[in-house]
Amino acid sequence: MHEEEIILRLRAATLGQEAPEAGLALAEKNARFQVRAAETAIQTAGAQRDVAQAQLALVQAEVTIEEIAVAEGAVAQAEAALQAARVALEQATLRAPFAGAITALEVSPGKAVMPGQAVLTLAETHRLQVETTDLSERDVTEVSMGQKATVYVEALGVEIGGQVVDIAPQANTVGGDVVYAVTIALDEQPPGLRWGMSVEVEIKVR
Repeated sequence: MHEEEIILRLRAATLGQEAPEAGLALAEKNARFQVRAAETAIQTAGAQRDVAQAQLALVQAEVTIEEIAVAEGAVAQAEAALQAARVALEQATLRAPFAGAITALEVSPGKAVMPGQAVLTLAETHRLQVETTDLSERDVTEVSMGQKATVYVEALGVEIGGQVVDIAPQANTVGGDVVYAVTIALDEQPPGLRWGMSVEVEIKVR
């Protein structure tokens, strides 16, 4: 069978969006405040524990059993407060699974979030991919995993090789048309390539 080419006019959906800088700045400020508050609580609890331990050491020389028990109770209470402050600091700290750039903020500062809820979008900008937005249901039947593709970046005037690494199992509707998202991994990332740039993709099919 002769090789033919389906030339698809695509927009790079996952080459991104600009980060909501204003909301992100507020969120970062709020997060820093919470972390500082938790760190202060840890320092205070630690100091209280040290004082209680010092008082215990002083009274252990010549005191009653009851006084020793009171001092030991103060130490235990201070230790519990220190542990609670450490937990608060842990909960106020958001750790990313990998280094990247925040491209979208899903919650506003001060808003409570549930376990498992997405709060932001983190992107590895050094490994950008292309995702189609207008591959029709007729054309997607001609595409399969591993197929070679050529990506033309209009803003840079360069072509980049790539291959299909994902085909969405479910369709989306765009402007009344049924389309499928297909993800293309780039063989290389040329200087100047940025999240959100428009591209044209040519997928070679048999």
